[in-house]
Amino acid sequence: MLVNAFVPHITASILAKKPVPGLMTAIVNVLVFGFILIWAILHQIISLRTLFYSTLTVGGAILLIMLFSFRIFRLSGKNQEV
Repeated sequence: MLVNAFVPHITASILAKKPVPGLMTAIVNVLVFGFILIWAILHQIISLRTLFYSTLTVGGAILLIMLFSFRIFRLSGKNQEV
């Protein structure tokens, strides 16, 4: 994950020859990974069905983790009455 964060940011900073904001790095990251996904689908390395199921699984897991952690934080905040 660190490589995924630093390499695009450093590359964008070197190409721009100045510090680049995180939003610019995120846009470059989305474009690059989009082209990689399109290339992999066109060369039949992955299928759209596999991409859909993996996106649904990971997205659902992240959503459940977020909902669970917000519920824990909300419950822990109510119990700390002073």
